[in-house]
Amino acid sequence: MTSQTATSQTTPGAEVAPPRFAESCLTPEIAQRPIWECYEVIVTGDEHQEVMIQHASGEAHKVLTFRDRDQTKFRFTPTQKGVWTFSTGGEIDINGDRPDYAKGFVAGQDTKWIRTATGEAFVPQYVMYEKPDIDQGLDKFIDGHGFTGFHIRNLRDFLSDPNYFEAVVLKTYRRGGVTHFWIWGDAARGQTPKDYEVDVDRLYTEIAARLSPLPGWTLGYGFDLFEWAKAEEIEELRDRFRKDSSYVHLIGARGHKNEYEEISSNLDYASWEWHRPTYEDYREHLEKSNNRPTFSEDRFRIRVSDDFADKDYNPELTRRGLWNSAIAGGVANIWGHRPEGKEFSEPYPNQDAIKTYSTFVSKLFTVGMQVDDALSNTGHCLRDGETQAFCYVEDADRVTLNLSPMQAPLRVFAVDTKAAYKEVDIPAAGETIEWQAPDSSDWAIAVMSQ
Repeated sequence: MTSQTATSQTTPGAEVAPPRFAESCLTPEIAQRPIWECYEVIVTGDEHQEVMIQHASGEAHKVLTFRDRDQTKFRFTPTQKGVWTFSTGGEIDINGDRPDYAKGFVAGQDTKWIRTATGEAFVPQYVMYEKPDIDQGLDKFIDGHGFTGFHIRNLRDFLSDPNYFEAVVLKTYRRGGVTHFWIWGDAARGQTPKDYEVDVDRLYTEIAARLSPLPGWTLGYGFDLFEWAKAEEIEELRDRFRKDSSYVHLIGARGHKNEYEEISSNLDYASWEWHRPTYEDYREHLEKSNNRPTFSEDRFRIRVSDDFADKDYNPELTRRGLWNSAIAGGVANIWGHRPEGKEFSEPYPNQDAIKTYSTFVSKLFTVGMQVDDALSNTGHCLRDGETQAFCYVEDADRVTLNLSPMQAPLRVFAVDTKAAYKEVDIPAAGETIEWQAPDSSDWAIAVMSQ
């Protein structure tokens, strides 16, 4: 294994980022070099030069160089083992298996959100996070609650503090999660490309050079876009990122308020600002998505605010919103909890119930899941062929299941969605089951071929 100038040392006297933001790609010198991790290579030359990285199989990727600590570097994420060569000179032999946490980039498969390294589907459920302590947030919200990852605003400030945004992506990725960014905001607060005091051309180039090779993030153009943004500028940004780097990240733009009008329909996911979407709303979101992954991209917040009382949430609405967005077919959301005098986000009072949602849906939700409410006359259901299904019912103490489409033998179990995760086995004898629940509650029922 060789590289042109492969060293993890920084130039003497170079400014080092604060330790809390120090999370970097791997160096080529390490003995075990796993796939689906990012690598950082030091080279000679100027910033923003094109580099081609090619595998022995012919797979190739394009990235840009950037300057960091008085050094020129580029980053890349190898997707398979073997020798990768650099157009700048040098090569690296990737010799390690994929770590369990490394699930790759976010992509779309029809209306499903998927991870490219595993092919698994997931339902993105982001938590607003506006605090500098990334590790504490990951402990609380990824591990403790089971949220997919963070929603981070203000990517427009990337030039002033790139280490923070990179650390968020890498630290979240290494917990198995995903980050969702917004770049811009609203016109009234001067948060548009026209009004904000930043070199937009350099901002976009630096994001492409430093962030695009990193897996595990998606991008929304911003909020209140219907006030000022044009389809052409968003589509140009998308095209520009794809020109500067072959690593593709899903890009979208939040549409109009409580109506199915997008800023642009030529983006990677469909998105609207929808207040307190119901199950029926989530179903309609997916039907209006033109077969793309779908995002209900308002922020569903618990906060003390009379102005927004008609659209804000409480813990119970949050829990039910999580379940309804999943059972509808998998719509992404942003959540936030800010008690009076606090910042977004604080731990939820029903943390155990939120973790129950995450544990159950992570186990059951698949790429092949399709709506099939014929499985139950009590609630709503998803089914993946004859092998896997789940249903969700509210305020029920008795559930009827039709198991005729499923392949026996079956394991059937229920979880109380208001409580800590606990599987309650249900005998699966016959094609129709009448299950008497121990209590009236909101129940999730799993059906799995054995």
